[in-house]
Parts: sequence; structure tokens; C-alpha cells
Amino acid sequence: TTTAGLSPTSLTFITQQVGSTSAAQAVALTNTGTTPVSFTSIAITGANPADFGQTNNCGASVAVGANCTINVTFAPVAAGTRAATLTVTDNASNSPQTASLTGTGASAGGSSTASLSLPALNFGVQQVSVTSPAQAVTLSNSGSAALSMTSIAVTGTNAGDFVQTNNCGSSVAAGANCTISLTFTPTANGTRSASLTVTDSDSGSPQSASLTGSGTTPSALVPALVQVQNNFITTNTAQSSLSVNISTAPGDLLIAFCRESTSGTDNFTVTDSAGQTWVQTSSGYRNESSTPPRSGMFYVANSAAVTSVTVNYTTSGGVVKPGIMVMEISGAATSGVADGSVNNTAASTTTSTSRSLTTTNANDLLVFATDTSGNETGWTAGAGYAIPNNRVTIGNSGSNVRMAMQYAVVSSLQANATTSMTYTPSNWNGNIFAAFKGGTSTGGSQTASLSPSSLAFGSQNVGTGSAAQAVALKNGTSSPLSISSIAFTGANSGDFAQTNNCAASLAAGASCSIDVTFTPTAVGVRGATLTVIDNATNSPQTASVTGTGAGLASLSPSPVPDFGNQSVSTSSAGQAVTFSNPTATALSITSIAFTGANPGDFGQTNNCPISPSTLAANTTCTINVIFTPAATGLRGATLAVTDNATNSPQISGVSGTGTAPPRLSPSPVPDFGSLQVGTTSSAQAVTLTNTQSTALTLTSIAFTGANSGDFAQTNNCGTSVAAGANCTINVAFTPAALGTRSATLTVTDDATNSPQTASLSGTGVPPAVSVSPISLSFGTQSLLVTSAPQNVTLSNTGFGPVAISGVAITGTNAGNFAQTNNCGSSLAVGASCTISVTFTPSSMGNESATLMISDNAGDSPQQVSVAGTGGP
Repeated sequence: TTTAGLSPTSLTFITQQVGSTSAAQAVALTNTGTTPVSFTSIAITGANPADFGQTNNCGASVAVGANCTINVTFAPVAAGTRAATLTVTDNASNSPQTASLTGTGASAGGSSTASLSLPALNFGVQQVSVTSPAQAVTLSNSGSAALSMTSIAVTGTNAGDFVQTNNCGSSVAAGANCTISLTFTPTANGTRSASLTVTDSDSGSPQSASLTGSGTTPSALVPALVQVQNNFITTNTAQSSLSVNISTAPGDLLIAFCRESTSGTDNFTVTDSAGQTWVQTSSGYRNESSTPPRSGMFYVANSAAVTSVTVNYTTSGGVVKPGIMVMEISGAATSGVADGSVNNTAASTTTSTSRSLTTTNANDLLVFATDTSGNETGWTAGAGYAIPNNRVTIGNSGSNVRMAMQYAVVSSLQANATTSMTYTPSNWNGNIFAAFKGGTSTGGSQTASLSPSSLAFGSQNVGTGSAAQAVALKNGTSSPLSISSIAFTGANSGDFAQTNNCAASLAAGASCSIDVTFTPTAVGVRGATLTVIDNATNSPQTASVTGTGAGLASLSPSPVPDFGNQSVSTSSAGQAVTFSNPTATALSITSIAFTGANPGDFGQTNNCPISPSTLAANTTCTINVIFTPAATGLRGATLAVTDNATNSPQISGVSGTGTAPPRLSPSPVPDFGSLQVGTTSSAQAVTLTNTQSTALTLTSIAFTGANSGDFAQTNNCGTSVAAGANCTINVAFTPAALGTRSATLTVTDDATNSPQTASLSGTGVPPAVSVSPISLSFGTQSLLVTSAPQNVTLSNTGFGPVAISGVAITGTNAGNFAQTNNCGSSLAVGASCTISVTFTPSSMGNESATLMISDNAGDSPQQVSVAGTGGP
């Protein structure tokens, strides 16, 4: 079959000035059939064909499965709505293919109307000399003529603090728009303001939007202890890991001090409920001697919110007396937080002094941790700083296993910070001394953070909602955070949604939760940005959100293009149907079958894996469908794929029309009846009908069989008969001999049921006549006096003319009888002639003779007895 399709089937052009030509829009023509598409014409028709033009690369034909492109332009010749139709005429069964075209013409004297999408942009608080994220404003031309651009500039008091870029060019077409992006880089503290000014050809020019922001200079943040949580097993029960429950805020610094008493070489690690792998301080592990106990310190900066922290041991069979202490610190740096660390081991001593550390900044944090076999009694600061009484210890006094952590914030940079710990009684100990940087804030303003900074939802079926993922918004300092909006921006913002418990203001140091869900609207990678706008210096805070839209399992095309006309009991060419699994998981296919009214008329082969094999995620397989109609008329069924997808079964309608194969009618041809040998009958018409959807190519029309020479034909069939058409074969019979004569009319062609035949018959018969009456009696007639004539009728009762060779009187007294006739030499079928006989007796008494008629009839000669009596 030959079918074709246009995509898209409609084009809409934006408002175009009369006399000007739009940019081209493309329409693809695809050959969806099984034979090439041959073109008759590609033209614009309809109400306003002169307003549209087209060029194409289609040539004279398009091969099976191929396509070509038709580029359409709009050049209105008048104002107002203009419409036409792209019309492709070809040999496809669904010809012509059409696509609607619409556009609006604007008079050459039209006007432009310009507007900015936002009257004002507020960049919030921004650190001096640091550039803000860009904010966009749209310039739209809603008029009927192009908008000519003169300038786009930032003007006003602090114009140098704002920068714009744009894609507007020298003009904006009628009905179009362009984007102006602005950034804010304050050059000084305090409120900064300017104006975006757009000068153009609009009567309302210039258009403007106010720009504001506030500059601030950063100052130091002071780290503060939030909490310490711990877990310690002092028995000899082996453990491969040990966890501690701790509920933290996002963005904080978390520090873990861990120990064990089994292996001097165990390279234990620290992980948490948020999936973070912690970093070990630079001084590494510390053993109390060359053998265990063994301890180490780990940290994670700008941490996600966690609910538990775990130390994981590598020693086969586990370790005994494991311990973990976790300290949460707010106000620390969020990156590059580690200043350094040192460790120390002392044996049988009452005092252990650390090696020295150098800090980077004022307000850095010093953390001291010790693992001891006795009781620690105090931590003494070195020169330059003081230690508050904040030691946290776990392990019972005198238990032979104790852990302790203590911290101090230094008010000034320390070039040689040391510390010492005293113990009672003297014992073995290992300690780690570490420094961490404090953060920065902007003097009376707030910094805020989102954690995590990205969410990945993986694959989700289109139109279905994912489970929520949480993002924590934290106000990192001492002033309330005023939240203006929490929204999604970016390419696929409509695919993501959020609910939150943040309210309009977030207290200093507090956090709130934003729960994000993903409901893809299309297949493929989808992305957006969670954007929180507030009065923080780093507003807006953003977190990227991504996911992949996975479609439902489907059949394409659906329905399958109609198979058209197909001769009964013959099979069509296959049509390929693609079965797609765009889901995130493998698909288990149970069956591929046909259901519905005429499932037996359709068959399929496929390369799809059937259960227990599976069709992998984001892959396809092919089902080839054929049509073999069992009867004439419209036939239909449903291709159904049954599987474990939520929309199982996937279905696609299949249809076609069963037609009788090419045929001769009538068949057999009615008997020609009896016909005199050598004569030709009237012709009988035999119709050859092509019921196929393609032309029927003829090879020969001939007679076969016993008496093929007795039959002849003429026809108007030519070398082919078009689809759905017919021609006539006129057959005549000329028997060459007596008796029943038969043959077969045989048409040989390219149909699947070739040859088509019709039987022929007739009977050859001889000529036949009848004579009436068969005797004449003249009674008594005077001698030598001629009687009145008596007539004999000779009739042709056969199927052909009778050739008369003679009429005569013979016998004893033939001379006394005479005849005249009008029979001539031939007597037509059904005709009669008359023979008149007279009697002239020449003697007295009875006289007789015979009228003899000689012809080519089977009973020739025919005889009529004549008699009379001679009297006085």
C-alpha cells in the first residue's frame, strides 16, 4: 500500500507586516507505506493561497520510510487573519495530504507597542564587589509593526553597580519579545539604586524599570557549640560498626572523635544518614602505643541535616570497646574549614602536652580530644587563648576506657597554639588537637543556605508524582530571615512542586524544611531550580532539581495505518509497530496477540523478549503485522501487548478491507446453444474486474481446452487494468464441427489468483428445413388442360442459411407436372419460400410424380408426392 503523512498538520505564523515575508516553518512529509510515493503536485490552496509560499526538496517521489521537507513562508497581502492549506497530491491512498496555514497580516502603517514584564527589580543584600545572580526582564512588542531599538542602558544614581546584557538586537518583530538580564555588583555599603531604560520607536518610549539593592561588607562569625552526642561500648563484645543518634541542622560543621581497642591498623571511616563520607583530620590515626587502642578524628563541613552518624571498622570479626563522640558546631566556614591538626601519645604520664598548631583567622575553633586508660582531670590552654569549662567525657571513672572532647574559640590568630591534659593516676593516652575556621556574616544581615544543594529524582513515569525529598533552609546567624518566595525557576519548573513549613520569617539559627516532589510532564531529562528569595546577603539561595520523565509503555503507530484493500486469502506486506519501554525498569512481556472482531485475519512476528526475558528500560522492540483477510469487507482487530506495566495491556487498532481477487464474470459463460457449423454467434460480454488496490498487469487473454479454435475474443483491456476498474472481453462461437464444443477463456496476469478462467460451451449442428405439405393431390383434370397451382412451403428451421441446389419434378409422369418457385439459391434462417406445382394430364387415368428439393440440409433431398387423374 502507499500512504503518506504530514507533520505538523497545522502552522501558525506570528503577526507579519503586509508586504513582508516571515521566516520559514518546516513541514515534513513521510512515506508511511510500503511502496514509493509519487508526487503530482505540492501547492497552496484555500482562502488566501497568495499569502503563503513553499519550497521543498521532495523531488518526484519519496522512497519507503523516507521523508522530505516543505518550507512554508507567510507574506500577507492584506491586513487581518489570513488562512490557506498546504496540499500535497500524490499516489498515496490517503491523497491529498493537507496542513492548515494561518497568520495575521498587519497593515504597513501599523504601530508597535512595547512593555517591560517587571516595573522593578530588587537584588536584596549583596556583598560589596561580589556579583549577584542575574535577574531577567522581558521586553515585549504587542503591536502590529516592528519595534526599532535605539538603546538599552542602565541610568541613575548608582548605574555603575548594575550591568545588563540582552538579545534584543536592532528591532523586535510584531508579536515577539526579547530578554534583558541584569546583575548587581555593589561598589559600596548601603542602598544602591538605578534604572533600566529602554529607548525605542514606541510612542511610549522610553520604558523603564527601577533597580535596587544593598551593599554590605562581610564580618566574622563566631563558631558556637550546638551539641555533643556519643555512644560507647566498654565491654569486649566485638562490633563492626557503631552509630550515634544526632539530629543536626543543615550547613553546620560536624566533628567525630572515634576509637577502638582491638587493632593498631584498623582504618575505620565515618559516614552518616545523609550519605556523606567524612574527611579525616590531617594528622591521621593515633595509637596509645605501638599497639591499640587506636583513635581518629573526622569532620564534614556545610553538612546536610543528619539523624545518625556511624563509624565503620575494617578489622575482620570487628573490634571491642568502640566509641564515637559527635560535636555539632554552628558558625564555622562552609568550605576549606580545616586549619590543621596534630596528635600525640604519652605513656604512664599525668600530663600530656600537644604539639603546636597555627590558626588562619580570628574566631577560629580549637578542638581537643583524648582517649585514655585513666581519668582526665583538665585541659589547660597554651599562651594566647583561654579554655571555657566545656569538657564532655564518656566512660565511667576508673573504667580503663574513657573519651573526652573540649573546644575553645580563639579571638585572635594563633601562631603557636598548644594545649595540655592532666590525668589521675598516670596512664597511657592518645590525643588529637585540631583547628577549624570560623565563617563570615554581613554585620546585621543574615546568610542562609539550602542543604542539600541538589536533588536527583531518577526516573519517574510521566504524569505520576514522586516521593518527596527534603531540602533544609537554614538561617545561619542571629537575625530573623524574611522569606519573600519559595518557587521553581528554569526550563521545566512546572514538573516540580514543593510544600514547606518555613512561614514568612525564620528565626536566627533556625531551619525549616522544603519538601520537593517531581511529576514529569514529558519524557526525558527534566530540570529546574528551587529558588528561595529572602533578605539574606546571598539571596536567592538555589538548589538544582533534576529527574527523568519516563513514559508509559506504548505501541506506535496507534492505530496502525489501515492496510487498505487486500485480496481474500492473500497476505499484505508487513507494517512495523514499535513497542517502547520508556520506563525506569525492565518490562516483563507476557503475550503479544490479536483480539476483537477478526483476530484471525491478522498475524505478527516480533523481536520482543517474552517473559521470563525482559525488555530493558528505555529500549524498544519491533512487531511486524500482516493482514490476510478471510472474507470480503471491512476487517478489524486489536493488537494487544500484555505485560507488567501499569497501563497493560497496550493496544493498537488494526484494520483492512478484504476484497475478492480479480475475477471474470459471468463464469461460466452462458452456453452459446446450438449453432450451425461454420456460422458465428453473436458475442457474449465477459467482464474482467480488478478488485485489488493496485493496477493489474495483463500477460495474455486466450482460449485453452478441447475446442479452443471454435471461440474468438476481442477486448478493451489493454496491458493493465487500474485498481478497482474493469474491462470487457467479447467472446464469439463458430463451431467447426457437429456436436458439443467447449473451451476455457484464460486471462493470465500478475494477480495472486492468476489465471482467471471462465468455461465456454456450445453445440455445432447441420442446416435444417421443413416441407409442407408433403403431398399434393390434383384430383381429375381434363386432358391437356392445366390445373390451378398448388403450393409447397420450404422453411429454414435450422441455425444457418440453407443452400438450395435444385427444385425438380421426377418420376413416372414427371412431364405432366410443372413447378415454379421463389426460393433462389439460399434460404435464410427462419425464412420460407414457395414452390407452385401444376398438373396437365396427357392421357386418361391416374398419373403421379415426385417434387424433389435438393439443398445442404441433413435430410436432402426433401420429397413431396404429386398425383392426379386425366379425364374427359
